[in-house]
Amino acid sequence: DEPGLVCWSNIMKESSAATETIAEQEPRIRAGYLRAAEDLIDAKFGLGFARANPDLVGNLIVACATDVAAVTVAQQLRAGLREVAGS
Repeated sequence: DEPGLVCWSNIMKESSAATETIAEQEPRIRAGYLRAAEDLIDAKFGLGFARANPDLVGNLIVACATDVAAVTVAQQLRAGLREVAGS
């Protein structure tokens, strides 16, 4: 699995009602990135490796956030282009 996709799936699990603002969802989103990064690292290198290597966790979180942002922008661009093409 790609890191961002795993992060994305964890974030979606943490999402709640659509009435929540981004600010209200943000702590769960951040926790989702952290859990996903720890799970990926520990799955690859063994239980406890993530806790022993916080820099690696941080860098993976940045990679996940960047990937999710890129996917989100691409989806919005694609939707906009389809709308323009359809008009």
